[in-house]
Amino acid sequence: MHRIPLALLWEMSVKGRWPLPGFFLLGNLMPMFIYTALSQLAVDYDDPALLNMHIIFLPLVMFQCAIGIVAAQGTLSRLYATPISTSMLVAWHGMSGGLLLAMEIAVALWLQNLLFGFSYPIAGPSLFAATAWMAAQPLVCTSHRTISSFCVIASPSVLLFLWLHSRYGSWFAQPTHYWSPVSIADACTLLAVATVFHFVTVTVVKRDRCGERMPSLNGWKWLVQKWEARGRSALIPDRPFASLEEAQRWYEWQPKGIAFPVIVLLAVSAGVVATVARIVALGDAETNLRDLHEGLLGGGGILSIIAGIAGLLVGSTATGKTQRHREVTIRDLADQTEFERMGDFLATRPFDNATFAHAILSTAARSTIIAWGFWATVLAAVFVARLFAGGAWEPILPAEVRYWYLPLTLLGAWVVMTNISTVTMTGRGSKFIFTGVISGVALLVVSSIARSGASQATEALVVPFLWSISVLVVAGTVWAFKIATERNMVTMSLLMKLTFAAVLVTAVAVALKPADMHNVGYMLIVAFASLTILPFATAPLGIAWNRHR
Repeated sequence: MHRIPLALLWEMSVKGRWPLPGFFLLGNLMPMFIYTALSQLAVDYDDPALLNMHIIFLPLVMFQCAIGIVAAQGTLSRLYATPISTSMLVAWHGMSGGLLLAMEIAVALWLQNLLFGFSYPIAGPSLFAATAWMAAQPLVCTSHRTISSFCVIASPSVLLFLWLHSRYGSWFAQPTHYWSPVSIADACTLLAVATVFHFVTVTVVKRDRCGERMPSLNGWKWLVQKWEARGRSALIPDRPFASLEEAQRWYEWQPKGIAFPVIVLLAVSAGVVATVARIVALGDAETNLRDLHEGLLGGGGILSIIAGIAGLLVGSTATGKTQRHREVTIRDLADQTEFERMGDFLATRPFDNATFAHAILSTAARSTIIAWGFWATVLAAVFVARLFAGGAWEPILPAEVRYWYLPLTLLGAWVVMTNISTVTMTGRGSKFIFTGVISGVALLVVSSIARSGASQATEALVVPFLWSISVLVVAGTVWAFKIATERNMVTMSLLMKLTFAAVLVTAVAVALKPADMHNVGYMLIVAFASLTILPFATAPLGIAWNRHR
């Protein structure tokens, strides 16, 4: 029996090891890119903007790394037959995952300090990551995952992250300092929280291990029934579809297209509610509204990250194991042989690949516009509220980015969502995403090497690399449209309209360019304009590749 815990540690933390580095690299790409760009501007470590970025990126990186650990460990129910007590089973599962998550956060912060000269605290965020992992165990370990269980687990998780925010200042005010060092009280608090959630998880897993359903909350079934009734009346059409393409668009929107707007709406609503609470508790409406305004402007860049995650869902065409398996886990979804391949339900639909791709792209366009509209509307409303609160108008964004930032947030979300969706449509998304992650890491390495050297090194390394990437994107776009046109997937009329759109985007970007932009910037603009229209060619080609195996 003394060998069982070591075997469990191997089974739960090492056996499925491939998602660990993959999700770690994916979660750190966006912070690394932004910090690389800021390093060219010589941003001071004590700048409040850098402190805010650290607090924003920390939960995002933590979440991405946690997904990789869950995918590697799998559900705990597959080990229920192991001859070991429930307490020991939960302890090894939680301890191994918490240790891995703490190590990944420590390595991520250490790399940021090493590459960019920061002094981000490592001990506090790493210990908090392990505690947050333990707090999520009641949901991760059980097979009965319902809406009520998510709500029950989310409530203490919100308080836990608010406590993390208070380590950088106060519970509701803007952060004022970094969390360093970790006090004895902080360590005791994290240990107490982890211990409480361990016993909660043990209690929940005991019922789940015996096959007993979780007790329902009083009144919850009534709320769920009312919600489902309203959902059916709102989502199910009251008339026959005019065409098969319209039916497919409805099918794509219901489970997948609505995700991006809902995530943005929830995130923006949480920011507004937190600001209102700070105004009620602390007063000073103008300062709090200004903080919310700046946070929303920074959130415009995060729209592309959310769009990328939603793009994986929008481009998914699998209808096999992921829907037949009632207790599907993230590890099951990571099995690309089942998850990526198009199911028979979609593969046998009586329409061509171009019509299929048009339904998915129209869903992506609708999703992007609605999500961006939520963000832009709240941003404008907060700006007007600042004026009524007595705040003077001040240009928050630098003059060089003031005019193209808003359209870039919309086009950036469209480019990221549609191109990732297209990659997913091929049924071989993991291979393409792996190539993209490696390319992003290579760009970061080249930028870091050039930044540590002289300006001649920058010219010799970064500029040729950017030229090469841009030329490949433009050439790939031309090649994709050539193939799609030859196969009658793109009509000449659509090709002319898309060419005009790409030229228009290029012309507007050049007109709004910074005054001191490097020559390679022109090629980057052309490459970006190419990416805005590329999915119209690659989407039907990707579907054909996946559909006709």
